[in-house]
Amino acid sequence: MKKIKIAYILHGLATGGTESFVINVIQRLDSERYDIAIILAVNEGARQQREDEAEKLGVKIYRTNDLDGVQKIASHYSKLISILKKTGPYDVVHANMDLFNGINLRAAKKAGVKQRICHAHVPQSQSADQVGKPFVIRTYQKTMRRLIQNNATICLGCSESANEYLYGPDWKMNPRCAVVYNGIDLNKYRMVKVDRETFLESNHLPTDRRYIITVGRMSAVKNPLFALDVIKQLHEKNPEYAYLWVGDGEMRAQVKNRIDELKMNDYVWLLGVRKDIPEVLQVGEAFLLTSIFEAFAIVLLEGQVSGLPCICSSSIPRNADLGRCEFVSLHEGADRWAETIDRCVNRDRQPQLDEEKVASIDAERIAQVMEQYYSM
Repeated sequence: MKKIKIAYILHGLATGGTESFVINVIQRLDSERYDIAIILAVNEGARQQREDEAEKLGVKIYRTNDLDGVQKIASHYSKLISILKKTGPYDVVHANMDLFNGINLRAAKKAGVKQRICHAHVPQSQSADQVGKPFVIRTYQKTMRRLIQNNATICLGCSESANEYLYGPDWKMNPRCAVVYNGIDLNKYRMVKVDRETFLESNHLPTDRRYIITVGRMSAVKNPLFALDVIKQLHEKNPEYAYLWVGDGEMRAQVKNRIDELKMNDYVWLLGVRKDIPEVLQVGEAFLLTSIFEAFAIVLLEGQVSGLPCICSSSIPRNADLGRCEFVSLHEGADRWAETIDRCVNRDRQPQLDEEKVASIDAERIAQVMEQYYSM
């Protein structure tokens, strides 16, 4: 039987939600049926955090170059066409770079790939506020959406808001469009067993604290400085509360400076990028997510399935709520957020999960859905 040849296109291969979605799907595809490649928009030699993991799955990895500037974007486009032709022919290209998918799918069409999947993972541009030129932003968005419309055969998104952002308000009327949730490995979070005291001691953390946890990139969209304000208020209410941030990013220096400035060093720890997130979640009392926006917030799924109440911003789509989310507006002060965390942690009984919704985000089911698109 001829294998179905798939190329996933990603900006990188770190530990974010988009990369996790792709790896979760690949892990569940039959290697006897699928021949898989990942093409990264990074420079040669830029080793990625999850590259070893992908290679162990039998995935071939190719690189174009970084996208810093118009010339590099043009170079990426030409290299992408070349890779698809030389290492193909591919039956499917699955592009996972949001608006930039317009360029990627145009290249895939040029290379002769018949099934070209556009996948939306964010509900708005994460870099728009950094560009500072509204006309340039609008022109870029309009151009990319037109390219997506003209070159995608399937238009997917991790939430309704992500689909609306990338494909327009009438996306539901388009038979090519659908929502495919980001799945998680339920057993990975439900079945893990951790001796709390041993785990904390081995990570040089006090065993007599009540830990609030955030997992995510330290970027502006995650709103980490506000999260620190919340934790300071919470600690003032009860000194037993402490905070763990798992992840790294461009705002790490700012976050560290704020911790020093607010004298929070004895109850806030930055754990960096970790592979044992299920174990970290097991030692927590609650999960905190102060994001300005999220498309789906896969970390909320992980937190809830791990048994934690999740206190999160009201800008996050409600379809991430499996029954244990408390939504608070970012317009509310840090004190209101702290009160909500304290109330949720000290409930006599945590709310039950909606098992039907839990089943809908099982990575096994998501992989089966994607196989239907790959086989069209």
